[in-house]
Amino acid sequence: MLSTITPAKLKENAFQQLIKEYLINENDYVESSNLNYDKYHALDTEMLFEFLETTQEKTMQELKNIYGPEYKQKIVKRLNEELARRSMIDVIKHGIKDYGKKLDLAYFKPPTDFNEKLNKLYNQNIFSVIDELNYRDEKRIDVVLFLNGLPIITMELKNQDTGQDYKNAIYQYKNDRSPNEKLFRFKQRSIVNFAVDKDEVYMTTELNGKNTFFLPFNKGKGRGVFCKLKFPVFAKFFSQPPNREKLK
Repeated sequence: MLSTITPAKLKENAFQQLIKEYLINENDYVESSNLNYDKYHALDTEMLFEFLETTQEKTMQELKNIYGPEYKQKIVKRLNEELARRSMIDVIKHGIKDYGKKLDLAYFKPPTDFNEKLNKLYNQNIFSVIDELNYRDEKRIDVVLFLNGLPIITMELKNQDTGQDYKNAIYQYKNDRSPNEKLFRFKQRSIVNFAVDKDEVYMTTELNGKNTFFLPFNKGKGRGVFCKLKFPVFAKFFSQPPNREKLK
């Protein structure tokens, strides 16, 4: 796919589309939209309930019987409380309880293929992407990745052909992205935030205004550090040696 890159395609928006299409076509991400995004709770509720209804039908029916037509609002309220009290990572790992009913928010890869049920649940995780996410008022961010409706990664993308690079993305995070916004609240929502251009990737787990500290994420190319990472999407995409002619 990367071999099709041309200078005209790699203006900032086209670079953004390229990454989105790569996630969808090569890594089985689902494309979601701003229509599915709950700004107040910073959740993709459409993907969240698609996951819950598909993987935990019995528990969801029990909660519907308890809550009636407002069951979605009640579950989202409970999830929001647990994310604030515990953390995104803890909720992903251990799920939540609502009215005594356990809800899993993700399923991890089983150690073997022998357990058909666990492997089926693992494969029903929904990784999704929204580009140009309108997270508050007129504020937007280039790309956000979700796991079962939970925002786990944000990305600011810059293209050197427009006169900007990853440093401009870092500046944007430091100056234009408030750590008080629910989407960026440390531990409660996005787990990591990436500043990306065509050659470099930097990351931070906590936004703190001008004091935000970014670390390089691209310590190597080809068979470098990315080949050891457990995040194959970025390992595969960003570790490819750039074709300097096609990336200009």
